[in-house]
Amino acid sequence: MKKHKSLITIGTLIMLICIPLFIAFMFNFKFIITDTQNDWIGFWGGYLGAIVGGMITLYVMFETNKEARENIKETINNDNELAKREEKIEYFNRLASVSADYLSASSNMCAVLKKTMTQLNFETYFSSYESIYFAARKQIELEILLKTRKDTYRVNEIIEKMREIEEHSNKVQEEYERICKEALEDKKPADKINREEFFGCVNGMFDRIPNFLKTVEKIIYDNINK
Repeated sequence: MKKHKSLITIGTLIMLICIPLFIAFMFNFKFIITDTQNDWIGFWGGYLGAIVGGMITLYVMFETNKEARENIKETINNDNELAKREEKIEYFNRLASVSADYLSASSNMCAVLKKTMTQLNFETYFSSYESIYFAARKQIELEILLKTRKDTYRVNEIIEKMREIEEHSNKVQEEYERICKEALEDKKPADKINREEFFGCVNGMFDRIPNFLKTVEKIIYDNINK
């Protein structure tokens, strides 16, 4: 397109230079009659007017095409921006949903294990693991979702807060295993089993859930309002 435009520009310049010289030559050798009563003056007037009109038409056409291309380009850019924003909104809606599931599963796990340890009712020992597995599954789901856009949306803060919860979650599970072993395998009396560290880990995990939630809200707000 640029090559054709350059050729047209060069051709136009040549015409602008050559036509006056040609007309001067014609006048000089009486090929063009300047008598206004003669029909030739009408012919040359129409001929030269057509050339000028054609050049103006070409100029307008190229300018119109240029404007149309710019409008199309702007429309495409706007569509791309809209598509990116829709993708961003969809991603963060998904992130909010998965984060809520993760927090719910983690809280439920703590509540179930805490109830078991408070009552030392080991009839629910195996069913308690369902809550552990479910929380772990939700954590993996959230982690995969975060890592797919880690560089795009800068969600590292959420990952850091999730690691804090994960650290306490692992301690809760370790303490749970220890207490269950002492009670079920070692047959240790309930009043002899130390459960303080377990409850401390549970409380520590609960304490970090609000911080995680605030971080998720902040990241979503900052990215959506960019």
